[in-house]
Amino acid sequence: MKSARLAPAFCVVALFASVAPPAALAKLSQTGTASAQFKDAESVPGAFLTGTTTRVTLADDGTTVTLTAQLESLKTSQSLYDKQLRSTLEVGTYPTASFKVTRKSLRFLSSRSSASGAASGSLTLHGATKPVKFKYHATLTNATYRVTLTASIDDGEFGIEFLSLLGVSYNQEVQLSSTFSAIDR
Repeated sequence: MKSARLAPAFCVVALFASVAPPAALAKLSQTGTASAQFKDAESVPGAFLTGTTTRVTLADDGTTVTLTAQLESLKTSQSLYDKQLRSTLEVGTYPTASFKVTRKSLRFLSSRSSASGAASGSLTLHGATKPVKFKYHATLTNATYRVTLTASIDDGEFGIEFLSLLGVSYNQEVQLSSTFSAIDR
């Protein structure tokens, strides 16, 4: 039986945007609740396991923009999966997943505009840091950036080895997404 592999999407947790104000301006500051999701395709066509967390934070130190997800809050639609997921991700040892993008690599928006594109950053998950390419869509309205990003990862590259969950095996490829809002302060 193929081993199941899952990864939280905070990351998408995990993952962060390539859209931000110019580096000369103040730092980005999160507004409202951010979320991260993962979607892992089951070995049976058409069946997916999805999970979500809203314990996602945005930080900007002037050089690097970081999106961090708290993995213990990751939930699926099945509480039995939640327990196994936290165990497999070893949240006691690796409590967070983070995605980092350097500010100088960010693309900037003008007032009341939107942009879509692709960029890259680094994802730290399960103690491993790997480069990740992602797609984004961002809008800027009244000084608030609204960003959605998506990426696809192979969770085996992060050292995550899942046994099958309740007898169901999942694919290695995991779709990650995250949505958040931020302002320039």
